[in-house]
Amino acid sequence: MPTMYTCSFVDYSGEICMCRCTRSAGCCFHYKALAHNPCSECGKPTRSISGRCQAYIRSFYVGRYYQKHLKKKQVMA
Repeated sequence: MPTMYTCSFVDYSGEICMCRCTRSAGCCFHYKALAHNPCSECGKPTRSISGRCQAYIRSFYVGRYYQKHLKKKQVMA
């Protein structure tokens, strides 16, 4: 008999899946799901690649935009 695991996927509402499964990564619905990482600004769980939640993502993109144009000016000078 294969080893049984419990899916530990945490939903957006904060509930844990708790389905029984044979994969250590999770059940058939959640084994490919991205992990929740805490926001670098407020600590709220997020799946964003930048590591910031919706409330703080704007400052991330503004900083990238500023750096892009700063490099462009340095190359032209």
